[in-house]
Amino acid sequence: LSNRFEADEELLKASSVVQLDTWPEKISEELDFGDRNIALLIEKFSPALETAGIDPGVIEPEWTRLKIRMYERFSDVPNLSWKQVNEGLGNRCPNVLALVDLILSLPASSAEAERGFSQMGLVKSDWRSRLLDTSLSDLLVVKLRTPDILDFDPTEAVALWLSDGMRSRRPNFTLADSDDE
Repeated sequence: LSNRFEADEELLKASSVVQLDTWPEKISEELDFGDRNIALLIEKFSPALETAGIDPGVIEPEWTRLKIRMYERFSDVPNLSWKQVNEGLGNRCPNVLALVDLILSLPASSAEAERGFSQMGLVKSDWRSRLLDTSLSDLLVVKLRTPDILDFDPTEAVALWLSDGMRSRRPNFTLADSDDE
């Protein structure tokens, strides 16, 4: 990562607070665990948080509350997942959990962006050089987001195509009929 981007080492270290397996076994072992990391993350991501409607000023007190509640509610915090934490405590600490979600959603590498540019080069060839941005965007969404053809089961799409439309294409067709053939 640091070869491609100017990595903020301090920010990367601070982001490690979301790795639950690095948390202490008991909160009494380290009462101030993660406090400096959360303060740094709030400072760095305040504009993004505010844009999302989250008040950065309430995150630090929520962080303390979240730690206490996690150790009260769950017996083995280092082996939890953030999904379990969100389900159990999402309504009590929504702002700090939004910060955690933000940190967890940051890509670890630029591979996804590079894959997108590669696919764009394949879609927008010399023959298609006059594609509008909207058309190119739509084609890239289809190319990047659709499942592999080997994983596609057309049954539902065929049933929809046969039953939908101004008039039925085959009014007496049922999927059971196709199984007999």
